Amino acid sequence: MGNDLTFDIIARFSTVKAASSTPLLQAFFHDFLKVANDKAKYYLYLVARLETFRSYFGALLIHNALRVNA
Repeated sequence: MGNDLTFDIIARFSTVKAASSTPLLQAFFHDFLKVANDKAKYYLYLVARLETFRSYFGALLIHNALRVNA
């Protein structure tokens, strides 16, 4: 849910140089990896919660809206 954009930013900016002609700091990419990790965790929490109701992600129409807008 939404990690495609996070990894796109990492890939797209991996070769960009800052104004000082030095590569962007690793911390920049590390922050985006933390975001991706958090999104994955929240998705797993959602899946686990849905399983307690004997459901799954995708069972309701609103799940597609969450996926598209994440």
